[in-house]
Amino acid sequence: MRRKLKFSSGINLIPFDINIVNEQVLYNILLTVPFGFGLPFLLNVTKIRLMIYGVSFCVVIESLQLIISLFLGFPYRTIDINDVILNVFGVILGFMIFKVFGFLFKKMVNNLDIKKSPFRAFF
Repeated sequence: MRRKLKFSSGINLIPFDINIVNEQVLYNILLTVPFGFGLPFLLNVTKIRLMIYGVSFCVVIESLQLIISLFLGFPYRTIDINDVILNVFGVILGFMIFKVFGFLFKKMVNNLDIKKSPFRAFF
């Protein structure tokens, strides 16, 4: 099987060139939602930094797939630009969920008149 597959058959650099409506779309988005949600807990995140970190994280994931394929000598996984785009969308979605969670958390804390804690510093 290794000798029959061309290495370039496992690489797609054309975005959305095929019908991508399948479960992989959802999986690629859900894969990076936790990264987008957790990033503000570690760093001060602006919109520009979110995009830089998100794109970097997703390109690293795809690059690791490429490196593994090169090491094995055959396309172990598909390297796909669609995965990068959908993963970045997942990072943005996770960050938006964080913002909504933070807004609701602030409202709840202010309504209940709870004292400040270190956890509130993120919101």
